[in-house]
Amino acid sequence: MPIRVVHLEDDPLDAELVRETLTADGIPCTITLASSREAFLAAIETRPDIVLADYSLPGFDGPAAQRLVMERWPDVPFVLVSGSVGEERAMSTMRGGATDYVLKNQLRPLPGVVRRALNEAQERLRRLRAERELKQLNAGLEQRVRERTRELERLNEAIAGREEELRRSERFLSSIVEQMPDAMFVKDATTLRYVLFNRALEGVLGRTGPEIRGRTDAELFPKTEADALAERDRAALQSQALVDVGEESFRTREHGWRTFHTKRVAITDEQGNRRYLIGIARDITDQRSVEMALRDARIEADRANRAKSDFLARMSHELRTPLNAVLGFAQLFQQDALSPEDCESVQQIIRGGQHLLDLINEVLDISRIEAGHLAISCEPVNVCEVAHEAAEMIRPIAVSRQIRVTVNDCTSEPVIAHVDRQRLRQILLNLCSNAVKYNRPGGKARVSCAVSVNGFVRIAVRDSGYGIPQNKLPLLFTPFERLGAELTGVEGTGLGLALCKRLAEAMGGALSVESEVGEGSTFFLDVPQAATEPASAPGTEGETSPTPAIAASGQVLYIEDTHANVRLMHRLMARRPGVQLLHAPDGETGLRLFAEHHPPLVLLDLHLPDMSGEEILRRIRAQRGHQPKIAVLTADASAAQKQRLLATGANAYLTKPLSVPDVLALLDGALTDG
Repeated sequence: MPIRVVHLEDDPLDAELVRETLTADGIPCTITLASSREAFLAAIETRPDIVLADYSLPGFDGPAAQRLVMERWPDVPFVLVSGSVGEERAMSTMRGGATDYVLKNQLRPLPGVVRRALNEAQERLRRLRAERELKQLNAGLEQRVRERTRELERLNEAIAGREEELRRSERFLSSIVEQMPDAMFVKDATTLRYVLFNRALEGVLGRTGPEIRGRTDAELFPKTEADALAERDRAALQSQALVDVGEESFRTREHGWRTFHTKRVAITDEQGNRRYLIGIARDITDQRSVEMALRDARIEADRANRAKSDFLARMSHELRTPLNAVLGFAQLFQQDALSPEDCESVQQIIRGGQHLLDLINEVLDISRIEAGHLAISCEPVNVCEVAHEAAEMIRPIAVSRQIRVTVNDCTSEPVIAHVDRQRLRQILLNLCSNAVKYNRPGGKARVSCAVSVNGFVRIAVRDSGYGIPQNKLPLLFTPFERLGAELTGVEGTGLGLALCKRLAEAMGGALSVESEVGEGSTFFLDVPQAATEPASAPGTEGETSPTPAIAASGQVLYIEDTHANVRLMHRLMARRPGVQLLHAPDGETGLRLFAEHHPPLVLLDLHLPDMSGEEILRRIRAQRGHQPKIAVLTADASAAQKQRLLATGANAYLTKPLSVPDVLALLDGALTDG
């Protein structure tokens, strides 16, 4: 019969994808969808078989839903089905009792997770029933042992020394022992020899009754294990109550090393003397193996994540380093007196290099989104300006395909949104690029910006392309899903729209689409409207860095092993004739030149052939006497690295590709007297 599923989700498309994923994998189910706390409480009023929940909903979230389920139905499996919320949050929900965690953009594991969760729930119920039975048996055993002890006391008082009563007592205890589902034994309190035991213990030890009865552990196990068991037996005999020994491992004849959860209790006579030691041992070897496998899987997943992060960091460094020379020399040319044609050419180089840098950052953004570490800095932004920038960047491609790209004119009444400018441009560039790539030859693409009535700014990107079938629209924002475009000559990875949707949501907005086959598609980006005007930004094209009123002068030590970067710095220093550049290609040479010349400013790369730049920074800061200003110039753009280097003693942290005005400003600030 179908399983009962309660799904906490406020996005109908995500809910439908979950339903289709389960159904397509052959899991019969009835799904009750809830998008608020009240609806969720009503849905779990009757015990469901499993609960699926998004991490974050307006006014309600997955952890809150998890607590409600744990309070009402602690045995019902709870699976988080959400966007990336970060490894720490995901592990927190797992520690809180969640069965598993599945990303919305990777639903293929969901059926397996559901089946495993249901199986684990059934296994937990079975274990709980067994534990309850064991507790009942333990309680009954203790009660019956106490009753029998009192009976023995009365019998000893009435007919002391009668062996028949002793045999009856032994038969009674043997009957109790044989009925226990776990391995059980009774030892003589003085000699610690086995007096009674059940078939379960015989199976564990792989020995027959005659091989066990009357023997000690020293005769059944190696000395080290036998000594450990005897020590625990004596400790239990000294206690006045049931002793939970916990886990203990020993080798068995047929099954090798096994792990048991053992409890022991001492039985006394009427004078209070210890007569017997009763033990109950449950084999938990398989349970521990599963736990170890899960731990190893988590360790392997962490290792894979670290390896991925290291790879992305290395790739970022290797790609940013040559871009430093491309953009750096282009900026220097831009500051020279050039003809209009040459100025336009240099500007195209800068725009193209910046676009390549944006692509590198996009790959890193995907990694940060998956880890839940995406940095967003929102401010008032004129969206029309950004729309024009995006349209200009894709215009050469549009011209080559004879596609007309237009942006509505909103200069009379600017449309201002509260967004991250870089992320907004990233989204619009992707949407405009798609409007050109997937358009008809000679088609049209139009970008319009307007303020909607609900306090949001709506940016629409329309194309006159072939359109998208309605049944494929739910898959449009799925990573690596290109809806068959991979079979055409149009290049792409299938990551752009998925990343755009995540970026829009991170800025408090949304990305949606409408499409009609044969007519084209329209993508709608809704972002919050800003309450204030954006601050005026200085122009970047054709600007020069003025020489300060008091010219910068002095020595600058540049520790860098990449020849192109050194050439760039020499050309840049020509803008400040009073500055002498000392170059060191490695760390040891840099430390020697620093000791000889004591320059007031050190420019330091982090990746050097003989030592790290961080090590040089520490060694300089550890010296007494002259302390220069130290600026780190690196291709590592991670916020954590910047924060650590500044805390170590760096005065500035500039990311490659370098901004020429920023470097000149650094020189002027560090080398200008007064």
